[in-house]
Amino acid sequence: MWGLGTKMMQKVMKQNRMPGVPELMETALDLGVHFIACTTTMGLMGITKDTLIDGIDQFAGVTTYLAEAKQGSVNLFI
Repeated sequence: MWGLGTKMMQKVMKQNRMPGVPELMETALDLGVHFIACTTTMGLMGITKDTLIDGIDQFAGVTTYLAEAKQGSVNLFI
């Protein structure tokens, strides 16, 4: 939707005095969070590795994600 969702989220985050995505990513990396990009979703949406942000630890399918998530104390699937 031409970036409308992104703009709406940025507005809500600012209104609630939340840090921006770059700050949240930096904090997550400092805390040792591992980022796994779903290759199936990337394929369906036509997303390539070179268009993603820096900091992605792994490119994998759902099986790998589930195996990694099982070992973690917290996991977030977006």
